[in-house]
Parts: sequence; structure tokens; C-alpha cells
Amino acid sequence: KAMAKFAGTQKKIEFLVIGDGPLKSDLSEIIEAYNLQDVVKFLGRKTHEEIIEILDTVHIFIATSVTAMDGNQDAPVNTLKEAMGSGLPVIGTEHGGIPELVEDRVCGFLVPERDSEAIAAALQYLIENPSEWPQLGKAGRARVEAQYDLDNLNDELVKLYEELVGRK
Repeated sequence: KAMAKFAGTQKKIEFLVIGDGPLKSDLSEIIEAYNLQDVVKFLGRKTHEEIIEILDTVHIFIATSVTAMDGNQDAPVNTLKEAMGSGLPVIGTEHGGIPELVEDRVCGFLVPERDSEAIAAALQYLIENPSEWPQLGKAGRARVEAQYDLDNLNDELVKLYEELVGRK
């Protein structure tokens, strides 16, 4: 629904949907209802390497996670980490662990779940302010490096083990 606000208004805008699953048919119906077939492309399931290649071709990354009917929520979404690590400005939802990852208006934008107006507003802001993309991207990359770097996390884990062993 947020994408529909941009159909026909932006000359070179395209939305790529990565992934596959039970919601694809629902999304396809929405895309058809809003006549977005020329704007939205379903890329299907992709490997990690393919996702990295795609991230190198896009300008903004959106991850609109929502709470499942059973209350299940995502931890910080790995694709958001990848996008931020690639230096992209991001839009994520106030959902699960995403607010731990995305600092609002510092490395991207946080919007309420299922709020197409807020998603569209954040996207509109980014489209109208491309000069801010590098700053948001650098902040996002720095946050991912500081909090999710595998070497740093392993070092922290080793320190914890050493502390526990040292106590015995």
C-alpha cells in the first residue's frame, strides 16, 4: 500500500521483493489491486550471495516485519544487518529486535507495524533527501560493525567463557 503512493509519481522507482512464502499470493493480489505490476518485481528466494549482489544495485532497503498471528517476532533481521553493512539507508518496523538494530533517524527509519502511511512518509523523505543517504549508510554500517561483527562477538564469548572457567 505504501508503494502505491509512488506509482506514477517517481520516474525511476522500482520495488524488489526478495523471498517467497505463503504471503506471496496475498501480496500479488494487493499489487494487482493497486495496479503495481510494472513497479513491483518478485525476485523469489535468493541465496546470501545473490542478496549481496542485489544490495549493491539498490538505494534504499525496506524490511516491514510484522508480528505473526501467534505472537512470534523476529530478532534483528539479518537482511537489515546486511543492508546496513552495505551502507544503505533502511526503513524497518518497530518490531521484535529491529529497534535494537535500527536507530531511528540515525541509520534509517523505524515505523509502526502495518502503517503504510508511515512507511510511505519515511520513503518519501529518503527519496527527497538523497544527500542524507551516505550519512545514514555510514551510521548503519558502524552500528552493525560495533554490535554484530562476528570477530567481536566471538571475542566477547571467549571472555565470558574465560570468566566462567576462572570462577571455578
